[in-house]
Amino acid sequence: MTIPEAIRDLLQRNHLEGPFFVGFSGGADSTALLLGMVQAKIAPLTAVHFHHGLRGVEADADEAWCRDFCATRSIPFIARHLDVPHNMHRGESCEEAARRLRLEAWQELALAENTTVLLAHHADDALEELFLRLARGSNTSALVPLKPLRKLHGLTFARPLLGFRKKELEDWLRSQDITDWRIDSTNAESNVRRNAVRNRLLPLFREIFTEDIGLLHALSAIRDDAAFLDEAAANAFASLRSLHDWQALPPALLPRVLRLLLEANGISTPPKRSVITRLHDALHSSKSARHEIPLDGTHVIQLDDSGPVVRDPHEATPKAIWQELEWNWREKPCIQLGKYMLCVEASPEGALVERFDAATMPPILRIRHWQPGDRMLPFGATVPKKLQDLFTDAKEPREKRFELPVILAGEQIIWVPTVRRAAFGAIHDKTTATITMSFKENP
Repeated sequence: MTIPEAIRDLLQRNHLEGPFFVGFSGGADSTALLLGMVQAKIAPLTAVHFHHGLRGVEADADEAWCRDFCATRSIPFIARHLDVPHNMHRGESCEEAARRLRLEAWQELALAENTTVLLAHHADDALEELFLRLARGSNTSALVPLKPLRKLHGLTFARPLLGFRKKELEDWLRSQDITDWRIDSTNAESNVRRNAVRNRLLPLFREIFTEDIGLLHALSAIRDDAAFLDEAAANAFASLRSLHDWQALPPALLPRVLRLLLEANGISTPPKRSVITRLHDALHSSKSARHEIPLDGTHVIQLDDSGPVVRDPHEATPKAIWQELEWNWREKPCIQLGKYMLCVEASPEGALVERFDAATMPPILRIRHWQPGDRMLPFGATVPKKLQDLFTDAKEPREKRFELPVILAGEQIIWVPTVRRAAFGAIHDKTTATITMSFKENP
């Protein structure tokens, strides 16, 4: 399969229609990816180059080369300056900070939910990452972070070149009369672990075992195992309702479910082993609810009756406007909540309205204020999302967040008016009756 064919195959099999962004550093791998996208006639397409504020004039020259490469081929081009050295969090390595800042930049660039970001990682990158992750004591999921397809924070990351070796990409570029791609001079410095694996460890492995095809086969098997466990973790995460549910998680799922919790709270960095160990010990402690685990210098994990909650320890909770209450909506179709009116079936003019499958609606609903750490599975989504992020997405001012009611069926949040409704109670072809709920601010 050629490079353009591999790109087209991955996108078509996963029904990805764009818009498409390509991470374009100017190296042989990203140049091959970008050119392959053009030859595969994938559109709309934009090349994105990140200047990390490292390597001085060499990085400036990389950006200029990439800009010129795209200009001569009429490829839309964007350059983003990240200034990694001045935006590192405490305890964060340069590589971790660069990864976080790139993800934040992708989120800013990708305004549409169906945006696909294509990255040029190849088979040799996967082998390097395998050794680095083994040295860190990673589980099977972390051993294969370079997956052909991954969804994160509304973005889809696609890596169509994982089946190609770096030499194959370079040979293909030469066949297209391209020989002047960019080379990062720091790649030759083996004092960096990744470079040492590339320049010393892998060549030694090939010298001892003649070839490295066995490693690629092992990586493929690990990837299959990891996919199975990741699916099990996603199912477990979606069903977590209490501290007891967390305590019942098998050891193989706990780090994977924790990572999903962090991602739902906007934290893309995988949890460190020390955090996983402390969370495991806290969950099985007789004083679970009193534990607070530092996470990344900015957030902590705190245990309450619902399980682990990610929060900012400096975030104060405003005084409640009303007390938590139970609403028997059948006996009392409308209820006053401060300056707001919440009703079932009655739909005043100008009210916000949501419809739910009646078969899923319990006779008693709970209504309370937002609490830091709350999360909800939004309608149309596959993983829960932190309410704090949904407030941000809805552009609700901070002072209003504690005014709005959070409506729950049991322990499950089903609707936060003006913000988002949950997947709970979705109308489908077998629905026989519906319930209409309305929300309106009193004049």
